[in-house]
Amino acid sequence: MDLTLSETAIVLGKTPRQVRYLIKTGTLTAKKKNGCWVIDNTDLPLAPAERQAMARRAEVAQQAMAEATAPLQKAATQEPASLVKGRVEGDKEKKTYSVTDLKTFTLGAQIHREIESHLGREDPARLCLFDALKMLCRGCHAFQPPQKEARFTEAREAAADAVAFLLLEGDGNDRQRMVLAERIETELIPKLAALAASQEKRTRKKGRESLRGFFPGSLGE
Repeated sequence: MDLTLSETAIVLGKTPRQVRYLIKTGTLTAKKKNGCWVIDNTDLPLAPAERQAMARRAEVAQQAMAEATAPLQKAATQEPASLVKGRVEGDKEKKTYSVTDLKTFTLGAQIHREIESHLGREDPARLCLFDALKMLCRGCHAFQPPQKEARFTEAREAAADAVAFLLLEGDGNDRQRMVLAERIETELIPKLAALAASQEKRTRKKGRESLRGFFPGSLGE
């Protein structure tokens, strides 16, 4: 299975910049395809025991990247909500982009409700996941890719904090805590990482487009 640079970053738990460094130093084998880096999943630096888990993470990463880019591309073509709000076309108000368009948000909100129901509003894991969803909302409504990337990264870090509280607090016999932590780790965090990676990719693309105005030739990823 061929993985993009962003998908590889999600599988390895690294940032796209770190993956580029691994490629640059020869630690990770990659090839260019249509001007972008592509990594064969069999070339990833993983122990044999990690291969099966890696295959699942690769599938999640590809799905997460597809989900991350579709609604954000839609949002990029629309006016800011502040300009659209209240505008009427005939008898219909123009539909604006919402954070609820992101499957990542609906998943996070569902897990948040489950944590609150099981552990209560004051549980630190719930508070961390609330912060993650808050950062996700901020990233959704930020205008520039670097701002979006920063907020989505903060959301991923807050979600990881929620995992830590779920696994480390309690008496260790609460199976539901482990289930909730696993859902955040295997479902939510990869999606948040994909959102951040998609914005990092947009930032680099804009940078290359700007450079083409000054230097001839093409610039690879």
